[in-house]
Amino acid sequence: MATAEIGRLGLRAKSFADGPHGVRTGRGKNCTAFPNLCLVGSTWDIELVNKMGQALAKDCIEQGVDMLLGPGINIKRNNYRR
Repeated sequence: MATAEIGRLGLRAKSFADGPHGVRTGRGKNCTAFPNLCLVGSTWDIELVNKMGQALAKDCIEQGVDMLLGPGINIKRNNYRR
């Protein structure tokens, strides 16, 4: 997954990878598998979540990924009805 370069605007191509539980590029490289987001959020451990974010960023940099797609971040819902 990538965008095209737009030379006239000085924009380089950007590459994307699936997430948010690890950097999945489909390029035959393994990725770190982090716990799912509901579980991570349930820890209420801000320092731990920060370290997870730093590790994801490091994996992105090492694999040449510009943006990690994070479906599910901040949109988890509880369908409980009273």
